[in-house]
Amino acid sequence: MIHLLYTPFTGLGWHQGFRGDKWYHHRIELFKEFTLLSLLNQTNKNFIHWISFRPEEKYHQLTKELEDHLKSINYPYIFTFGGLCFWDDKYFNDNLLERLKATLPELKDTVGDNDYVLKTIVPSDDMYLKDAVELIQQQDYQNNEALTFHNGYVMKASTGEVAYWNPPPVNTPPFYKLIFPKDIF
Repeated sequence: MIHLLYTPFTGLGWHQGFRGDKWYHHRIELFKEFTLLSLLNQTNKNFIHWISFRPEEKYHQLTKELEDHLKSINYPYIFTFGGLCFWDDKYFNDNLLERLKATLPELKDTVGDNDYVLKTIVPSDDMYLKDAVELIQQQDYQNNEALTFHNGYVMKASTGEVAYWNPPPVNTPPFYKLIFPKDIF
């Protein structure tokens, strides 16, 4: 089995998932300071971080700088540029099949000869407890089931304020794990 931690960096949400260079720079800084550090501190580092972008970010200088940073710390990652690889239920996005057809072939070599692909969503501004990857990988495979983290904490980065996070059950939490047989993935 291969475990892909999936971060949709651009392409998700308002403004077709990109709010300008200032926003992009700030998002990368948040990612490096919080999300990336939480993943570097995982007790189980048996994963590859799949980070997706819209095609427009492929040659963006900030994308290149992020890639250079990840290389400099010898971090296991793959970038794809086919856009968001799941259905965004909050915004209009009727081209999921096109996005998947553009992206999934790029992952073929990464998946290799593994029988299963474990895909865990990690938003670009979120963090996991240090043993989250370990807990996720300890779960038994169940066909057509997902593991979700429903509750957690939120932090206002500018002040360090922390609050308990418990969204209503009708919301799909952004933190979930799916297991795919290789041929279905």
